[in-house]
Amino acid sequence: MKKINNLIVLVLSIFIGSTFVFADEKYFYNNISISKEDYNNLINLGFTPNEIENMNEEEYNINKAIEGRVVSSITEYYETKTEYDKNNTIISTTSKKITGLDYENKNNKVDLKGYNGYIETNYKKMTTQIIQLQNSYRYKISLEWKTIPKNRNYDNFKCFYWIFSNISAKLLFKKW
Repeated sequence: MKKINNLIVLVLSIFIGSTFVFADEKYFYNNISISKEDYNNLINLGFTPNEIENMNEEEYNINKAIEGRVVSSITEYYETKTEYDKNNTIISTTSKKITGLDYENKNNKVDLKGYNGYIETNYKKMTTQIIQLQNSYRYKISLEWKTIPKNRNYDNFKCFYWIFSNISAKLLFKKW
C-alpha cells in the first residue's frame, strides 16, 4: 500500500510541477524556429499565418527585427472566370468584385460547354495593408485563393506612392 501511495504522490508531483513550468513557445515552419514573440511581430507587420508558415529563412531574418503595426487594412473579394477551349487553351479571363458573404458562400466550379470547352470559376481574397514602421511605412498586399486554379500564373500588382517631388513605384509579382 505504501508503494502505491508513493507512486501516486510521485505522479501527482510530476503532473502538478509540470503545470507550473513555463516553456518558451516556438513555432517550426520550413525548418525555421520562430518564437511566439517573433510570430506576433510578423503578424503586426501584416503577414498572414499562411505567409509565415511558407516564409523562407532569408525573408524571416529580414523581417524578424522590424517593428511595426498595421494602420490601415482593406479586404476585397473577387470572382474570376476563365474560359478554356477543348484543347485546354485559355480563351479569356474576367474578374469582378464580390462581397465577403458571396465569397464565403460560393465554391469553385467548372461549367462544361459541350465539346467546345469549359469555364472555370474561382474565388480569391485580396488584403491591402499600410504598416507603420519606426521611420517609414510599408504597403503590403496578400492574395489568397479559396482553392488554387487549374491554370497557375502570376498576378501583377502595381503600387504607387505620390508626394509631390517624392515619387516611387514598385511592381510586385505574386505567383499562384
